[in-house]
Amino acid sequence: MRSWIFIALFGLISSQNIEAQSITNFDVFLNNDRIGYYQSTLLEENNSLYINTESVFSFRVLFIPLFRFRHSSEEIWLDGCLESLQAITSYGLREFIVNGQREDNSFVLSVTRRGEMSTVELESCMRTPSFWDPTFLYTNQVINPFNGRLEDSQFTPEISRENGLIESVFYFDDTPFSLTYNNDNEWLGLRAEARNRVIEFRLPELMSEESR
Repeated sequence: MRSWIFIALFGLISSQNIEAQSITNFDVFLNNDRIGYYQSTLLEENNSLYINTESVFSFRVLFIPLFRFRHSSEEIWLDGCLESLQAITSYGLREFIVNGQREDNSFVLSVTRRGEMSTVELESCMRTPSFWDPTFLYTNQVINPFNGRLEDSQFTPEISRENGLIESVFYFDDTPFSLTYNNDNEWLGLRAEARNRVIEFRLPELMSEESR
């Protein structure tokens, strides 16, 4: 399975003047079987955002592990652009280390795989898939935090609205990610399909309400 289907996001830093903090915990399902979790912590300070994410997925058949995915990342955003990115991702026998830093007129991105590092200079204002804030999804290219690749993207902010829930679609590398938000732009869920497999991010508290 291609790694980017597990998008998610991202940077935690200690601060004495935190304006707002939010923690989001999703259970992750593959074809309705729980395979792991995704957690993000967002801190706001002045015009900066500090985002930390961690996700761990493990898929088994008859107690035999077939696939294991682990990702952690830290991002700092300023005025809608990435200031820095640090991420490490492992799945199977593969491991990617991604580091990025915004400089005066560019964003310098380096990727290390199998002990070999490559570096590229990008536009100054870059983004990753920021599902935690749909206002940042209006971009036609994003950095894949899992492997450091640049991916084409497209955002449709509202395809339906019902019972206070807004359904949006983010196209990433030609694959649609269905996203659910409430009227306050709080991220409530994700769904994506690839190769006859469906991955979903579900909030435990919403699942509890639906089961009543």
